[in-house]
Amino acid sequence: MHLFKLVKYVLLQRRYWRHPEHNNTIRKNFEKKGAARLKDVLFDAREKRMKAQWMSEEVWKGLCNYWDTPEFKAKAERNKRNRASDCGGLGSSLHTGGSIPFTEARRRLVIVLVLHFSNC
Repeated sequence: MHLFKLVKYVLLQRRYWRHPEHNNTIRKNFEKKGAARLKDVLFDAREKRMKAQWMSEEVWKGLCNYWDTPEFKAKAERNKRNRASDCGGLGSSLHTGGSIPFTEARRRLVIVLVLHFSNC
């Protein structure tokens, strides 16, 4: 575990009491939430080009250099197009229900309903 994560987790343990059998679940949730928050902070930093206070100048320069590479820009543009893609005229498929996107489930349901009601 990264040292910063470990220190934050130990401080969390000291502040709140819980049953020891829940430690693994709590730690996993803590890391998941922390990763999501860090992702948001880095996105804002990249968009606004403003360094977070806790970030060293060396790390900030490295991130800026990475964000300015053609590879990163191409990947970001590709992912932006993918998020905005239209699945067969049914809208974007940002949310899925298991392995089948909602748009595909909707298309299949329409077919089933048309077949059912055409036989009535």
